[in-house]
Order: sequence, then structure tokens, then C-alpha cells
Amino acid sequence: MKSTNRLKENGFAVLWGTSRKSVIGLITGKKDSIDRLSGTLATSAYAHSQGVDILRVHDVDEHQDFFKVLSTLQD
Repeated sequence: MKSTNRLKENGFAVLWGTSRKSVIGLITGKKDSIDRLSGTLATSAYAHSQGVDILRVHDVDEHQDFFKVLSTLQD
């Protein structure tokens, strides 16, 4: 995650796969990976703000809704 800017500056596309990861569980206290959607959405929002090109996620519909709302708010 910390190398994103350097990779982007060197012309690389960047993919993040933070969906339901255990670190989200450690931060939120959610032991079951299925309960980590809110944390995953937070990492996706951060990734978007950092210019990440591709997000690998489990909850596609929820992410589509999230980014539709975010895009509308930013317009």
C-alpha cells in the first residue's frame, strides 16, 4: 500500500485486493470475514483516493453502489 505512489509514478497499473482481509478484522474486531464489508469499503475508498487502478473485491454490487454514490457526491 505504501508503494502505490511510486508504482504509479513509474507507469505501473496498481491493483489492490483488500476485500475481507484479516487486517480489517484486527482493526474492526470482526472475526468472521463475511462481516468485514464496512472495513472493505473503507479500504476501497482510500484506494480510490490514492489512484489505485483496479480493486479486487468479493462484494461487487455493494462496491458498485458505493462508487455510484461517491461519484454523485463528488460531482
